[in-house]
Amino acid sequence: MGRQAYLDKIAFGRSAFEPASSTSESAEYIQLESAQSEIPSQYYEATANNYIQLYDERGNPINPRSHQYGKKLRGAQNDVLASVGVVERRRSPAEGLPGSSQERFQILEAEDTMGNAIALVTTLAENICTCFRLGLDVICYPFYYHAALQRLGLVAARPLLPSWRTLIPFAGASPLLPLSLHYNVSNSMADCVRGILTSPAVLLCAHHAMERWVYACVYEAVESSIIRPNKPDTPSRDPNVKDRAMTMLGIRRESPTPIRNSIHKVLSMLGWASPLVAQSNVQKQTITVESTLDPSDGQTIDVGGTRVTNATPLNLPVLQTQDQPASEPTEVDVITIPIGAVEELMRSTTPPASTTGPEDDENDPRIRITSREGIVEMEVRLPPRTLSSHTEIEEAFGSPREGRTSESLRTAHLADEKHSYHRVTQLSCEPAQMISAMVRAQLVGLVMLPARMVILRMIASHYLAGQERHGGPHRLVSSLDVAGELNWAGIGTQLSRVALCGVLEVALDLGLWQLQYLTITKVGKELFGWGTL
Repeated sequence: MGRQAYLDKIAFGRSAFEPASSTSESAEYIQLESAQSEIPSQYYEATANNYIQLYDERGNPINPRSHQYGKKLRGAQNDVLASVGVVERRRSPAEGLPGSSQERFQILEAEDTMGNAIALVTTLAENICTCFRLGLDVICYPFYYHAALQRLGLVAARPLLPSWRTLIPFAGASPLLPLSLHYNVSNSMADCVRGILTSPAVLLCAHHAMERWVYACVYEAVESSIIRPNKPDTPSRDPNVKDRAMTMLGIRRESPTPIRNSIHKVLSMLGWASPLVAQSNVQKQTITVESTLDPSDGQTIDVGGTRVTNATPLNLPVLQTQDQPASEPTEVDVITIPIGAVEELMRSTTPPASTTGPEDDENDPRIRITSREGIVEMEVRLPPRTLSSHTEIEEAFGSPREGRTSESLRTAHLADEKHSYHRVTQLSCEPAQMISAMVRAQLVGLVMLPARMVILRMIASHYLAGQERHGGPHRLVSSLDVAGELNWAGIGTQLSRVALCGVLEVALDLGLWQLQYLTITKVGKELFGWGTL
């Protein structure tokens, strides 16, 4: 047969891209279920006399040792090239960390498991407290309304407690009724529709639907604004699994721009979000340069000892490199080669007429070579000075003010490159998640407060009507008592109540968050070595 393995498989009646239906194993070879499966111990115990060949799920021979040796060989070659100045090595975020990459991934998975456990306990405690409070509210509603009716003289003073039938949901004496008592559903179709739409059960369902819609509107704005670890030292295997799950649930959609900006400003004032000023500064600088220079005028500049006439600046966006380390794949060899060095190797040994300084070397384009599992990828990246219209104009004309701006941008870029990396796991992100949940709960509660007040008063009117007292439609209007509360004293009283309840809820949430933060910090330091590197 030929040397092409896939042609042989096609000739034998099986596709080269179709995995085998079942794996086989013998004393001479072992077939793995997938290329990512764990290597058996017999392979590492084998010697030259009892060598065991490994095959993947498609029948292709694999050799993990050759990949390891090839990686070490490429590393040694890169060290030699870096020592002579041909290539420039870029430090990996995981360089210098103890243990192998597999051990680091296992530690990350353990941290994610621990973080999920702590989040589950915290959420369970919060839900238990919420259900306990809501349960008390539901249980106490009949007693509260019964006492209120007694104070109003609408119900007899004896007995002191309401009937036990008021504790049964959807019963005649319960505040929660399936149909409205203000309309007779048997009279006409219009009354039937009105009775269903104004029933307490339907109102509670509508209130819940509105609450979920408001929650979905503020979710993305709060999640994108809260400060959290975002520069991992060791990226996880699948960092976007949570985003995909939230998208499938329908709560990951983008929030409206006014809502996002308002929430971000409030969180920035509290210190829970970082201000967005970098993009606005770049836009102002671009507008300033475009207003002072006319690109239609031909210019003359010197590039590499060559005079270029009629030069026109490029209107391209500035290269964004602040999130570059987080997107790098794991276990890859990254080499950055200046194009000038490649040209020196391709040219003859004649010395150049002029030499470039360190500042000019920073402006040279770069070649990025990535090697992973035998696959080599090459990418050419132009420097920010070439891609930025502002900095290119600054090179051509040399304005002092623009020079200071370019220097400040370069300094900020270098400071961002030297920024320390974070431990991005479910355990380390849990405090930020709880802060985000607190903010979302407060925002949703404040937005839904008017609707909740109206719905609760309508339920109260139905309860009054269920006690065979005065509960007509005008009772609903009179119960709101809007005219008596539209003065400064009434508005101040209502706002004071809302503020007091909000402060109490935030205080309880922050107390629970502090306990969670102390627990997570202690677990991270004692079990996962936080703060020791």
